[in-house]
Amino acid sequence: MALEPRQRNNSFRSVLLYCTGLAIIVAATWLLRPVIWPNPQPAEPSKTASVEPTSDNTTPSPGYAEENGFQLISLEPFANYPMDHLLSPLSGNMEFTGIPFSILSEPMAIFQSQNIALPKNPIRAVLVVSVPNAKSVYILMGGAYISKSLNGQQVGNIVLGFDNGETFTKDLIAGQNIRENWGYLSPPENPADDQDITSMDASNASADWQNVYYENQIRGGKAALGYVDMLTIPVPDNDRKSTLTAITINDTVYDPSILIYAITISTFK
Repeated sequence: MALEPRQRNNSFRSVLLYCTGLAIIVAATWLLRPVIWPNPQPAEPSKTASVEPTSDNTTPSPGYAEENGFQLISLEPFANYPMDHLLSPLSGNMEFTGIPFSILSEPMAIFQSQNIALPKNPIRAVLVVSVPNAKSVYILMGGAYISKSLNGQQVGNIVLGFDNGETFTKDLIAGQNIRENWGYLSPPENPADDQDITSMDASNASADWQNVYYENQIRGGKAALGYVDMLTIPVPDNDRKSTLTAITINDTVYDPSILIYAITISTFK
């Protein structure tokens, strides 16, 4: 059926309005495209990764055990790795050089920061505590991927925080108070081989470091030892009447990592 002139005009007007509206929508969508379809940006590696305990761990709880002037701190809030450098991993309540420790059971028994093989592990861990009149902090620890080339270099630090707003920082220096968590019993065939792990002896170890446990092993057909070392951090005199509120582990070098097995805090009775 043929359209009358008025009907043709109405149809033309409807088509024109529809096309105009469609053009406005397309134009608006184009102008707003950064909001609607943002250009994907490459993810940047985290520079301040942290693993923090929940608020439930800010006061003494089942995660804390008081024993003869010692506070045994649980690593459960930030444990993220097994103690796999030992054939028979340590666990439970143990004592080294008169200091009691509580070591978690596998599979997540220790804290391990990032390294070249574990790039997604955190570079920082904050353990919230509440320990008044702290005397010293004892840390069972070790390192991974700490080669000879790092000897004398800082690979991280441990920061003690107090309720008076003050902090105390202990630098971790390869070959002085932190080393690879295993080593061969005999020197390498090539003394210049950088893949030989960092060792420590009485001449370069600092007074706040000592080995407290070792395990006989065979690695690559050669006799080796797996180590557990202890770092002692005395609380500064002017902070001993304050409350220790945080222990922060900072990994400051990409390749190696810091391993924390257990922490105990001695207190003044």
